[in-house]
Amino acid sequence: MIRLKRIPVPFLSACLCLFIGCYQLWRVREAPIGDFANYYYASQAYQEGALGQGIYEPYAFNLWVNERSPAPVFLNYAPVPPVSILAYLPFAGMEEMDVAKFWFSLIGLLLFVVAYYRLGREVEVGRGKSEGGKGKSEVRSRKGGSWEVEKSEVGSSKSEVGEEQPETESTFPFSLPTSDFRLWIYPLFLPLLCWTALYNNFFQGQSYLYIMAMLMEGYRSWASGKRLVAALLWSLPIALKIFPAILFVFLWLKKDWVTFLLTGLFASFFSLIPLFFLPFEITYDYFSHILPRLFSGEINDPFTILYQSMRVLLDKLLVFDLHLNPTPIADIPYLSNWLYALFQWVVLSLLVAIVSDKQKDPFVGFAMVITAGLLISGYGSSYSMLMLLLPLIAYFFLQPSVWFCLASSFLLFLAGNIPIYLLKAWPLPWQFPRLYALLVFLGIVVWYIKPRISWKPILVIGLFLIGKEAANVVQKHPNHAYYLPDGRQGIIYDYQYQKEGLLLTFFNAEGANQQVINTQDTIWQDPQLTLTENQIYYSGQQLTFNHSRKLKPLRLNDTELIFLSDEGRGVGFYTLRKMPLP
Repeated sequence: MIRLKRIPVPFLSACLCLFIGCYQLWRVREAPIGDFANYYYASQAYQEGALGQGIYEPYAFNLWVNERSPAPVFLNYAPVPPVSILAYLPFAGMEEMDVAKFWFSLIGLLLFVVAYYRLGREVEVGRGKSEGGKGKSEVRSRKGGSWEVEKSEVGSSKSEVGEEQPETESTFPFSLPTSDFRLWIYPLFLPLLCWTALYNNFFQGQSYLYIMAMLMEGYRSWASGKRLVAALLWSLPIALKIFPAILFVFLWLKKDWVTFLLTGLFASFFSLIPLFFLPFEITYDYFSHILPRLFSGEINDPFTILYQSMRVLLDKLLVFDLHLNPTPIADIPYLSNWLYALFQWVVLSLLVAIVSDKQKDPFVGFAMVITAGLLISGYGSSYSMLMLLLPLIAYFFLQPSVWFCLASSFLLFLAGNIPIYLLKAWPLPWQFPRLYALLVFLGIVVWYIKPRISWKPILVIGLFLIGKEAANVVQKHPNHAYYLPDGRQGIIYDYQYQKEGLLLTFFNAEGANQQVINTQDTIWQDPQLTLTENQIYYSGQQLTFNHSRKLKPLRLNDTELIFLSDEGRGVGFYTLRKMPLP
């Protein structure tokens, strides 16, 4: 028998990825600074000794940044963990921000390509030999944290015309025999499916190339039994981006408690290391106040379709907001929260079934954990769709049919490449194609695998979600309304009552501004109104009970009060609200 030479498909695929990345990096050479300004200037503030709690106040942070930025920017650092201030210090030391962004993107691309190549070369699902129609196959499986080798007889392999196929040796996912065109040509097109995600990572100066490199290298280490290295690599994305913490579900279901604990310890260490370098109140404020609000979906605009999440879809249908969502079909916030919890339960239940299936390679479960993390996150982004490369690679472990592979790849291509910003004028049901594509993809994978249901972990997850929502229900919700008819001012940070009207000091995409609003109302300072620990009191009686930030409570006419609040709008995105006095 003649042995067919194997093509270095991982190398070719990685080279294609590098070529596309370099081309996209060249395309954005004159793009605005984007999100990179958040990280660059926050780290510069630390270097200059100007870092304070104002880093998580968008108004103060934008004023400080725009005094230094060569072009106007409108930033929001609130979603970013404090450890990022330290992580970006090497680039903040560069005087030219454009140069820093270029090197940040280029280094991220190189790390990503190397990790992508190494994953393609070294993650093995099986290695088989056949000679004379018979042989043995070896399948490596991970049980109880160690690798075992299982051997089974392999019968003769016949082609469609009844002839024996030549002797082959295959290693999935990439090092495949040239005779199987379906299996070796597909990885060459994987980078093309991430075309837009790569572009937007460079355009915004985002860190998902680094995140993906650490996730892939972490899996390689875990698969080879290097638990300490895997935990270290996985803990970094968790500390920097939070949502990769869904990897704990993967380790829990695999019952790899050593890696579970090590990852938790490392992630805690990296998350809390700013306590030794930054002012204490920055780290404390982030984890005690900001992070819980991010988990509840409160960012600068929780209703924007750019996030493409079930959280946003349900809120747009069931939560009224005069400025941000004035036309829902109903105003039932509790129903939106419970439906979102139910959605998370369904997705995580399907994930449990997939990961718990011992007949499939662990990489399938790993890839679907990342996919589920994208689905249940309250806010997504176009650049985070780079993560979809993992479920695309997982298909080589499932070895599906050509049509199954093409259909699912098409869904993931849609999820990663549809220009969402063009859909704002479409009817609401058609504004969430990325969400629908990912849901259909998950359904197809479950239908193909047909995993067994493991009820115990599903019940544990369900009880956790029920408890979380029950805790939210017992909180007292605000009974205050907007004072202004719209939110065009952006972040209102101060207001004063004058003879001419109400003078607003605010910051929006056009920069810092002031505006006088004509009003017939009478507004004055009442000594009986006080603000203590972020709650408003009147004559010693507490009037507010929610977790929003509040500023400057004043009397409004005889029966109301007026104040600044960021309730439901993201941390620090203040606007004027009013509420009745008791």
